[in-house]
Parts: sequence; structure tokens; C-alpha cells
Amino acid sequence: MSVCIRRSTFSWVDKLGMASRLGLKRVMRQQLCCGGYAVLGAGGHTPFPDYWATLLWKRLMGGRVLEIVGDDAPGRTIRAYAHCLARVPARDAGNGGLAVAIINMQNASARVDVATENQQQQQREVYRLGTVEGVFTGHHATLNGAELLVGAGGVLPTLRPTIETAGTELLLEPLSITFVALPHANAKACM
Repeated sequence: MSVCIRRSTFSWVDKLGMASRLGLKRVMRQQLCCGGYAVLGAGGHTPFPDYWATLLWKRLMGGRVLEIVGDDAPGRTIRAYAHCLARVPARDAGNGGLAVAIINMQNASARVDVATENQQQQQREVYRLGTVEGVFTGHHATLNGAELLVGAGGVLPTLRPTIETAGTELLLEPLSITFVALPHANAKACM
């Protein structure tokens, strides 16, 4: 299964990560609809991969930014951004959850360790973005291999993660963006 995503999606997620590290509260897009760098196509009715990346960012990446040791090394081809998990009504707000967005800009798979100090963490939620076309220029997004389609009346699909065992290395597909949520990490900075 190929999970390549649009070039702009890499730069967009990287921009969201860098902006949050710099303390910026808002990042604006040049075009919302119907252009070369747009988030929506077909007159504003068809979300491109950038839209889904933004939605995942908003739903998972909370306001508190955390440091990832060594992530500022020049020339890195895997970039990661860690935050306290967003506090949304469907989640337990006081459990010290973490969220990580990882961009693999390599043409090869990679494995990364997303372990926390709390080794009792049992599961992680993994959201792998890709395209139906399986190429950089794809316009139809997938999440964990399933196409993301807006339903009748503009109803968004449920963004379902893959549940994996925490404490094992995370596989990053080539040229991919992966969001990881660790809802029960018990991170002191996120309590």
C-alpha cells in the first residue's frame, strides 16, 4: 500500500509544527478553495489531503508544545512535533495524553521510537495519511488505507485510528505523515 501525499501537505504540517514551536496561535492559508495551494477543491466541496491533515492537527495536537530531543538537527528527513493531546469532549482531559505528528520525507520506510517515560502505556492511536492515487500529486485522501469521503449534507467521516501496542517501534511508510495519540501517557507536563 502506497501512502504518498501531496507535496504541500508536507510543508503545511511542517509549517503548523514550526509555528507552534515559535508560539504562534494561528496560521493562515493563502487559499482556502479552488487554487493550486487550496485546501478544498470542486467549488469548496471536496477536501484535499491538506484539509484532513489540518483536521487531524486540530483534533489531536493540543495547545501545549513539547520538546523532542534532537529534532532540530539540520538536514533531517524525519520531522516530529509533540504536543499535549488536545482536550476534546470525547477524551479524558486529565490523563496526561500526548500527540505526535511525524513527517517522513524519505523515499524509504523508517522506524521510530515513540516511547514515553511511562512504560505502562498500553496502546497508541495511529492515523496514517495517504492518497488514493498513491502519488505526491494525489487529490483524494486516505486514512489508514481507507478513502476519506464527505457524506451527504457535508457530514465528515469518522477519523478512525489504527490501534497499536505502545512501546514498539512505529513504522513510517515512505513519504508519509503519521499522527500518533497516546491518550494515557501520564505525561506530567500534560496533566
